[in-house]
Amino acid sequence: ENIVVSVDNVEAYEGYVVSIPVHIHFPDGLSANSADVEIYGFSQYADFVEINLDESLPYNSNWTVTSNEVENSILIAMAGANSISGDGLFFSLELELYNDIDVDFVSIVISSAVFDTGEEVPELENGGIYILEPVPPSSSFSVEPSTGLFPLAVSFTNTSDPGTGNSIQYEWDFG
Repeated sequence: ENIVVSVDNVEAYEGYVVSIPVHIHFPDGLSANSADVEIYGFSQYADFVEINLDESLPYNSNWTVTSNEVENSILIAMAGANSISGDGLFFSLELELYNDIDVDFVSIVISSAVFDTGEEVPELENGGIYILEPVPPSSSFSVEPSTGLFPLAVSFTNTSDPGTGNSIQYEWDFG
């Protein structure tokens, strides 16, 4: 049995920051104190934001991580005095998706993963980001009361749907 490094498949809208979990499985009795990982496949669709270790096996073992963008790849080096083992979150890859992406799926490919275990090359399972169709905003409001004699005092309630945009502004003009 080998070490397995696997990238999840997630869904996201264009223009958003997305977190892609990368998991690790160590066979029973095997552990590591360092790892070097190379990831590519997304560079024409997203900007690299960071490697997030929150709640991960390396975080729980006080590992240090560094990452560098080199051409179209992210090189990740991590190590610590305390070993990691078992199954769990290895890290999350944070990317900011571009707008107007012309594909339905953005691949996240692990091209290599090297551990200090002396074991064979780990199994690498790639994943990625399914790009969701954006939902446009729609404006709507309700009024109470909706009928009555002049002059009629009314209250408006915003029932608009912001869609999937990052921000929306409202401006009501009643003439």
